[in-house]
Amino acid sequence: MKKDIKLMKMVIVLLFISSFSLILSLFGDYNGNAFNIIMAYAVGVLFWGGLIAGYALLAVINSHRKNCLANKTDKSAGRAGIISFFSDRIAVIFDCAMPVLLIPAIVFMFIPFDNPVLTVIVYSLLAFSIHMHCLFNGMNFKYIKSMRKKESRLNG
Repeated sequence: MKKDIKLMKMVIVLLFISSFSLILSLFGDYNGNAFNIIMAYAVGVLFWGGLIAGYALLAVINSHRKNCLANKTDKSAGRAGIISFFSDRIAVIFDCAMPVLLIPAIVFMFIPFDNPVLTVIVYSLLAFSIHMHCLFNGMNFKYIKSMRKKESRLNG
């Protein structure tokens, strides 16, 4: 159980790194100096590395959840996090942030904007809020919360 909580925290950190690595693209240039070239490659490595590692750890948590629930008689299937909304207090924050960030992201796609910093920050925040929406509304987070509650009841 504690291992799953640690893994979930690592998933959040890895998805944060993946999302906010996009901000490094402001400093990256394959034709620039050494720093710019390193930043250009770092964006891809951090984005894809964080994304793949984060969702791989989430798959591990998912297998732990399924193994734990395999012995239970109550196997009520939950909805996937991507189609669930407002299922948790933390999820509400990201469920509200998503549409607020989606509007400027769509506007930036169709109307040229002179400030690339603001555009990249909005896209980074949108990517992070989508990841967190799926995570905090998902079955694995609900499983970890329920296990925490059971553990706290047993301990006192």
